[in-house]
Amino acid sequence: MRNVLPGIGGCLHGASCTYDNTVDEDFIIDTLPGRPDTLLITGLSGHGFKFAPVLGEIASQFAQGEAPSFNLAPFSLARFNA
Repeated sequence: MRNVLPGIGGCLHGASCTYDNTVDEDFIIDTLPGRPDTLLITGLSGHGFKFAPVLGEIASQFAQGEAPSFNLAPFSLARFNA
């Protein structure tokens, strides 16, 4: 970095980021097995932020006991048992 920006100081903080991927590279949006009161939204692989509005809507509907306004079947955890 100092080659490009002379006089720049050292790194003050560093962090690593873990990506959570699924084998089919699709999200998991489902309840936790045995815990129908717990919503699982994972497998976002670093691009979930782009889907924050719709994921937030799904989570909000779940928290309010409403049926999701989207077909979540393609994102079921059970798809890995097939």
